[in-house]
Amino acid sequence: MQELFRWLVNLSVIQLFKEKKSRKSDFIVTENYHIRLKAQTAKALIEKIKLNMNAKMALKGRNVTYRTILFSNVYGSAHFVIGTGCWTNQR
Repeated sequence: MQELFRWLVNLSVIQLFKEKKSRKSDFIVTENYHIRLKAQTAKALIEKIKLNMNAKMALKGRNVTYRTILFSNVYGSAHFVIGTGCWTNQR
């Protein structure tokens, strides 16, 4: 599931850099060469992801958020795995 929306997270990171709300110094490289974000940068990124996930798009004649699409896919996948219901949410 996460791969379906990785582009949205990547877009959020790029937007932070373009808006000059993030710099190279906002990233911390650990002794194991893992990259971490400073607290303020992490908060800004989470807010940007939230805004992007709540952006609306047209899907099957309706305007829905990416968040709704993700929830529907997770819901349908869970029912598929446990063998109940159908693939899509029928609300």
